[in-house]
Amino acid sequence: MGAKEQSISIVAAEGDAALEGRVCRIGESLAIIAPPHPMMGGSLDNPVVEALVKGFTAEGVSTLRFNFRGVGNSDGVPSGAMNEAVADYQRAVSWAREHRFRDLLLCGYSFGSVAALQTHLAGVACFGIAAVAPPTDMLSAERLSELDCLFTVLSGDRDTLVSTQKLDALMNLVAWGSAATVPGADHLFGAHLGAVTAFAKRVGADFLAGADFDDEDE
Repeated sequence: MGAKEQSISIVAAEGDAALEGRVCRIGESLAIIAPPHPMMGGSLDNPVVEALVKGFTAEGVSTLRFNFRGVGNSDGVPSGAMNEAVADYQRAVSWAREHRFRDLLLCGYSFGSVAALQTHLAGVACFGIAAVAPPTDMLSAERLSELDCLFTVLSGDRDTLVSTQKLDALMNLVAWGSAATVPGADHLFGAHLGAVTAFAKRVGADFLAGADFDDEDE
């Protein structure tokens, strides 16, 4: 696409602590990508996050990835509390709105994918949620049944944090959901990062098609 990422500080309101981010602006459709658990080395430089950026931008979708508080150059103290992760994600959403990105896809990897889901359930409107390796012990059947947007999941069949059986049962509760499994991949994906990029390209194409359809309706 030719567009390059730029380093930014995400400040949703005056006086807020700043979060470290990187944005690649291609158009008005934006995928916001949250990293894994901040207390377990999760950062915006994670290889799975990188693979998602690669796939989305190749498809023509803008991307914003960020570090949770206390990680990298983000202000604050790192925390594994989901309410704080959602607050950080909401800051990224507010920044995107302020910078005139119109259509949003909420994404994340591992802990970050659950933060994306919970951010939508907290009231953030979006086209859909793209979740890579969401730990199934962190997913609630009751909350998933409340989803009113597309929910797309990618996981590996050797991932010890994602129960295929439980995920299948949970996905049956989602009105607009789909799940794909990568044979041989564990939670880190390792040699299977290409599958993550391909997943982002597929989801990105659907995202852009949906955004174009909405344009025609206006």
